[in-house]
Amino acid sequence: MRYNPEERTTFPDFEDRNLWDALDAIGLPYDKIPKVAPPGAGMRENWYVTARVWYDEGKAGLIEWLEWRGLRQKSGNQLNAQSRRMRESRIAAWRKEYPVLLLRRVRTPQQLEFDIKKWLTELKGE
Repeated sequence: MRYNPEERTTFPDFEDRNLWDALDAIGLPYDKIPKVAPPGAGMRENWYVTARVWYDEGKAGLIEWLEWRGLRQKSGNQLNAQSRRMRESRIAAWRKEYPVLLLRRVRTPQQLEFDIKKWLTELKGE
């Protein structure tokens, strides 16, 4: 089954909705489910990230979930070793270009807002 970012944006999971509510509360401009692929990236990989946040003029950071599986999946439905390696290499490639914040899925919008504000102060060096 192919990944459909428009469907995820139209009908977001509750974790995505909590993240976007936290970003709205902070007042940062952001992109929902953008494709962030490095030059020459393979088309077979999923290069979509949960949110790209514009924290300074022309500077962006990426926010992605720490867990690689959905909360509603059973432990037996985890990703296979190849999918985990692809995800780790994707995050490593993103870190070469952008600062990346990995968040836990089980957080309230207020907790996510606190984590994002803390990350932004570290990025800005305050």
